[in-house]
Amino acid sequence: MKRKNKINVIFIAAILLTIVYSLAGCGKEETIIQKLTVGTVGEMPAIQKQADKFNSAHDTVQIEVKEYKSDSVSGMSAEDIAKMEIIAGKGTDILVYDNWYGQSSAAGGILQDLTEYMEADEGFCRDNYFTNILDAYKLENKQVVIPVTFRIKTYVGKSELVGGEENWTMEELWECFDKQKEEIVLYPGEFKQDVFGSLCIGSLGKYVDWGSGECFFNTESFEKMLEFSNQFPEKLIFDDETSLQKLFRENKALLYPVNIADVYETALIDCLFENEPLNYIGYPSIAGNGSVVMNGSFIMGITTNCNDEETAWQFIKSFLTEEYQDGITENLPVLKSSVEKWIEEAKKKEYDENGKEKIKAETMFEGEDSLWVTVITEEQAVKLTDVIENAVTLSTMDEELYDIVLEEAMTYFAGDRKAEETANIIQNRARVYVGERVK
Repeated sequence: MKRKNKINVIFIAAILLTIVYSLAGCGKEETIIQKLTVGTVGEMPAIQKQADKFNSAHDTVQIEVKEYKSDSVSGMSAEDIAKMEIIAGKGTDILVYDNWYGQSSAAGGILQDLTEYMEADEGFCRDNYFTNILDAYKLENKQVVIPVTFRIKTYVGKSELVGGEENWTMEELWECFDKQKEEIVLYPGEFKQDVFGSLCIGSLGKYVDWGSGECFFNTESFEKMLEFSNQFPEKLIFDDETSLQKLFRENKALLYPVNIADVYETALIDCLFENEPLNYIGYPSIAGNGSVVMNGSFIMGITTNCNDEETAWQFIKSFLTEEYQDGITENLPVLKSSVEKWIEEAKKKEYDENGKEKIKAETMFEGEDSLWVTVITEEQAVKLTDVIENAVTLSTMDEELYDIVLEEAMTYFAGDRKAEETANIIQNRARVYVGERVK
């Protein structure tokens, strides 16, 4: 009997001990993990790398990366699949585009205005960045996306040929080209489709408002662009023996197409033109200096169905920090100080183990000696900064819209219709397509 009582006492004590531990646990707060999804349009290892770093620094946040891929069965692009999910209210929290981003990508109200997050964040100063580049990415005056890097595309020519104006119209480009006394090409390798396509890179956005869905192709300026392009050969005509460098130096080519993706480009162009006075006049009918902003690595936005906007903004901001921006070596950082540091490094001479100056940048012309630079000058740095800071227009090359425009333009080039009729057809087709994209 005594043994039985002893067992009961032990049993009751064990129960009481369990209750005590249970009650003690009730006062403990469980760690809640907030999960956010970053959707990438295509494969982007850099996004995954930054997500891993962000997760390591935050105990209560888990960033997951989801790659959107094109569907070969339905024919839908990765971008459209992502957009469809967001519209349905079940898509990603953050959306990251690659260098094919255009304003059509953000049309339809799928992304939030990041301005309020920028303004509310005391640790973020918009003026530290190239504000003109940020503004170029606005849609209906809303900062729906932020680029991490960017490029500049423009045209440069000798001042004695193109004059000293900041920009020009389509009519002024045509007049300048026609008035050259000697035989001259617009640029080496010119032909109808290429000239038209090149001009579209710089001006297609002028004829579409991706916010309202309006199109403006049935205008005189667009007709002029068609007619100007139509005067060139139908196919590429190029002599392998021709020296490209001589064409520019001897005033036999009017414009040199420029892609500024680092701090050395203006120095290399000076080498090509042997330090002659130049004008970065850019594309016709474009505001600022005629240059256009092009996508760099990737472009980021917060979707309308994001469940934690503040954390999403902090993740995007991690790509805009001085640490991250200073490490960029491909394309131009959007942070001003990072470009300034890169410029200062480019001004310094560096030497190899044999005491020879290191070549920091080089450009190749087939069959000719390459052009290279070991340092850049203060004047070249100033010109670079000027071109960057005066570019205000984003190149909005929507691939499907361009296909529509090019298809009808090729019919015009074949002589099957007039420029005015072609512009009207493009206007009607574009209006339908753009209208569907902005719904």
